[in-house]
Amino acid sequence: MIDTLDQWKFVSEFKKIRPDNFSREALFVLFDFFEEIDPDMEFDPIAICCDFQEFDNFNDFKSDWGSDIETMEELENNTTVLRIPESEKFVIQQF
Repeated sequence: MIDTLDQWKFVSEFKKIRPDNFSREALFVLFDFFEEIDPDMEFDPIAICCDFQEFDNFNDFKSDWGSDIETMEELENNTTVLRIPESEKFVIQQF
């Protein structure tokens, strides 16, 4: 049986299963991203948590990853970066 999720149901269901992994704003951005790349994608919050990570700002990314990447532009050249509107927050596809 297939249950189609709209944006609000995606966020609600995700928060029930993994309440602390992403902010609501990040989940809205992730939903839009998934809808764009594959509207028929299976809802798998555990896989999403393994594949994506949210950061409050670039310094948090640097602190957490300790990578050789020095700028947001370099990060965008190395992975998918989903910016959260009206904030410094962003989500990356982990690499």
